Amino acid sequence: MKLDFTRKNAILKKYFIGIKSIKMQTFGWRLLDLDGFSLMTFWAQYGEFIKLALIFVAIIILLKFKIPLSGAIGIGAVLTVALYGIPVLDSLMIAGKSMISEATIMVILNCYLITFLQRMMELRGHLDLAQRSLSRLFNSRRVNASIAPVFIGLLPSPGAIFIAGSMVDTACGDYISKEDKTFVASYFRHIPESFLPTYSSIILACQLTGVQMGAFVLGMVPMVACLMLLGYLFYLRKVPKETGEAASIDKLADLQSLCRSLWTIAVIILLIVVLNVPVYIATVGVIIVYFFTSRFTWQEIKPFFLSALEARIVINTFVVMIFKDLLTHTNVITALPGLFEALPIPSFLVFGLIFFVGTIVAGSTAIITLCLPMAFAAVSGAGMPLMVFLMSCTYAAMQISPTHLCLTLVCEHFKTDFGALVKEALFSYYNEWQKQQMEPQLQLEEGALWVLGNDQAIRRVLQNVIKNVWEHGGRHVKIVLSEQEGEACLLVQNEVMHPEYIDVERIFERFYKADLARSTTSSGLGMAIARQLVEQMNGQITADLQENIFSICLQFVCIRS
Repeated sequence: MKLDFTRKNAILKKYFIGIKSIKMQTFGWRLLDLDGFSLMTFWAQYGEFIKLALIFVAIIILLKFKIPLSGAIGIGAVLTVALYGIPVLDSLMIAGKSMISEATIMVILNCYLITFLQRMMELRGHLDLAQRSLSRLFNSRRVNASIAPVFIGLLPSPGAIFIAGSMVDTACGDYISKEDKTFVASYFRHIPESFLPTYSSIILACQLTGVQMGAFVLGMVPMVACLMLLGYLFYLRKVPKETGEAASIDKLADLQSLCRSLWTIAVIILLIVVLNVPVYIATVGVIIVYFFTSRFTWQEIKPFFLSALEARIVINTFVVMIFKDLLTHTNVITALPGLFEALPIPSFLVFGLIFFVGTIVAGSTAIITLCLPMAFAAVSGAGMPLMVFLMSCTYAAMQISPTHLCLTLVCEHFKTDFGALVKEALFSYYNEWQKQQMEPQLQLEEGALWVLGNDQAIRRVLQNVIKNVWEHGGRHVKIVLSEQEGEACLLVQNEVMHPEYIDVERIFERFYKADLARSTTSSGLGMAIARQLVEQMNGQITADLQENIFSICLQFVCIRS
């Protein structure tokens, strides 16, 4: 049989041409077109978003490897320059302008003033008084940990997160981790930012859409209720309800006490909301009045002028603002509508994605200004429900955005300088060292040793360890603070008079007393409590006895600053 190769070739050619012309469509996008498709075309359409995704994935990976948030964001800024091809000179100019911009200066100034006010409130015990008043009124740690930051959140300043963080830390104690307390403080503090006119983004949104402020606030009530419920179910439920405080016998008196303790913040909020006074002016005015009404002396507040300006806060602010401005410079946010518009989902969901991603990239104000009028034009007749939905998406994005300055600040707040606490504990007991006729030999690491831990819990541990030295030790005491293989280590060694009385295996047992003759004032609980607190903070505490030298070693994993 003779084959007609000519005809066969024609058929095969036609067949392959048919295959060549197949076009695969996914979500309306042309992914494969053998007539004209190329990776160049695909990259031209979606390359900017891929770069953006790579930057944020890199930040997440760095955080996974315990790189501080500010460091991860700094590396993200470098990647932004590299991936988007921003000239080095241009990137330096953007960084310089960002550092001296009005927005950056205002953030640093407001943080400084709020921190200054916080130090004054702590000195007079007003934050502790507020916690006790809340405890007597509601007898609930959960209420304290949620209501307090919500109230503090009325203050439109990133610095308010410090006060919120402090109150959450006290309310939650050691029942949840530092990471959980970080989230709780940020989560509840930002609920007011999602719907109240104390924030410029909400005012701007209502102006751009014509939605009445009152109607919008009422429309957000169900969402706020859902947020409070979710915060309780996933986090606050882990915290015991009872505070240990006696129930209120005079709720009016406790309410008055709460008002006296937090009047400074309440007045600042009223000045901002009612009279539209800038945050820094309102805060300065309240600080001055507070100085006289609470009878501060110059010597009391003098240290705050320097201590309230924390270098790490300034650096973190610079890093976040530079990163945000670099991303804005790429104009990637303007490409988001075109990226999502082809998705086979309703228009309101498309804009929900745009607002979520846009807030992560550039913040709520930028995305509201750019895309909110567009959303209302595209989704006709949506009105207030659409605005509630988009603001909810914005709120969700703020909780995970590395460009959200408050997130960086609250992470820094919940880090503990272990070295500073050790030095504070040692030198605060100077008189006791003298009474015991002890002269400890000190070898203390210079600089900060950042660890994740509760300030109050670490202080209690150090107190118990030092007390143990007084009760059972001789005059020769050696205290060494160092960093070893990524761990902050505190070694306390002392000479003991009767080593035969010490059972190292039992030193951390409840009610164990090494020397009954000398431990008349000891309950035998100090070292047991110390071990419990250290283990709750994922640290280690060990004891050792070599001849007549008794040693206690504390270890915490260092967090790079």
